[in-house]
Amino acid sequence: MPTGTRIPSAWLIGFLEGYDWGCGEKKRLTDGFDLHAIFERVDRICKSRAGETPFFMVALDLIKELDPEHSEVCAPPGSG
Repeated sequence: MPTGTRIPSAWLIGFLEGYDWGCGEKKRLTDGFDLHAIFERVDRICKSRAGETPFFMVALDLIKELDPEHSEVCAPPGSG
């Protein structure tokens, strides 16, 4: 993953938007979300993990917090 002060936050926003796109109408995580609150949650998740954790895993934990109902499998209706 590229490094820099803005790269992880931009990647996270894109990841959340991609999750929304993939989930369709089930739930929109990015509709009206508070970026400051999102980054505070990410900081908390990172601090709760022992050692270094890939940012992707932190992003998945964030989605589990924000959308526990659909976070494990977010498939289109009728696909399962």
